[in-house]
Amino acid sequence: MDDAWKKMLSEGKNAWIEMESLPEGDDLYLRGVNITFLTGEAAGKQLLLGSMECDRINGGGFLTIGMCYGLDDIPGVLGKVKPGDELMLDNSDYIAIQSYYRHHVPGDLSFHAWGQFRNEDGSPALPQRANVMGYAFTGTGTVQDGNVQGKVIVIQSLMDESTCPWCGDWYRGKVIEAKGSEDDFRIYYMQRCMHGDMDFLGNNMIVNYKGALLQALLDMADWLQTGKEPLPSTEYRREGGQILEESNLAGRKGIQAGVCLTANGLKCANVKVGGEFVLRAEMTVPEGAGEITSIRYDFADSWSYPTPPENLFPVEACFTRTEKDGLHGAVSELTHHFDKPGTYFVSVRISSQRQGDAREPFTQVKNLDRVRIIVEE
Repeated sequence: MDDAWKKMLSEGKNAWIEMESLPEGDDLYLRGVNITFLTGEAAGKQLLLGSMECDRINGGGFLTIGMCYGLDDIPGVLGKVKPGDELMLDNSDYIAIQSYYRHHVPGDLSFHAWGQFRNEDGSPALPQRANVMGYAFTGTGTVQDGNVQGKVIVIQSLMDESTCPWCGDWYRGKVIEAKGSEDDFRIYYMQRCMHGDMDFLGNNMIVNYKGALLQALLDMADWLQTGKEPLPSTEYRREGGQILEESNLAGRKGIQAGVCLTANGLKCANVKVGGEFVLRAEMTVPEGAGEITSIRYDFADSWSYPTPPENLFPVEACFTRTEKDGLHGAVSELTHHFDKPGTYFVSVRISSQRQGDAREPFTQVKNLDRVRIIVEE
């Protein structure tokens, strides 16, 4: 964190290198390319490729510089480059890292996700590299012992592409190991959420966990200031490196409402062109987590990442709040049809809020579900 400011100095900012020639081909794989200078004053220095642009008029082209955090100083390197210098484009490291996780198994057996790459005695089953990165892969960047000196609430995304869901369970185990209990610990697994709480993380496939994070901060304040305990942790089980939530919405607990969307009672419905079908969304809110405040549908499936498409979830639907066995929920039904044949994915996005207040702008906890509609002539 002390060096995080250096990231602002590591972006290429449209810097480029003019080349006499470029690699040719219609299907070049340019992800993770290192630019290594072979001759001249910059020999041995490295930068990362941003993009490659051909000069169709004069021949050759241009290499733009990407994010080089952790590499050599960009201005310092480019200041040494002279006409006639040679460089090499190479992404073999990037390709190799795709399977590196198999070859740096931590010695600490509590890193259970690596159990699939261990022998029965716990030793690595595959050849190992010297640099063991598994400790950093828990999302902490260092080895944690779980000996927390205060209260902790973990918000863990189930679709996190960076800090995998098993990491939260691993840390929970370290806390129990160190403290003998998890009285001062909660973990809430969030469905349909990825890494980061930025506003642009939301489309027809995923929702943002920011509302849950802000609610957890309020719960933490109550916990510390008044002694009011937060809601119980999400119920789940771990199989290998996979986290599987409790399938029964009523027993899942946590702070996120569950939603099940069906079309004509099915997750995959076959209908005729112009034929109407009934969408039904059934929602259950964990005990104490509030009430449903909003439900919206999207029929376009025009999702993109990381920038959300325009007019996301344009159809606001009515819903009826329910209560069963002490749990709040809601039901919504909507009729729709498609005029052209094809396969469509319809999605529904719901929101819940601790006081059931739809106007509260910060603590709307979202979730999402989808169904597939096959439309035939």
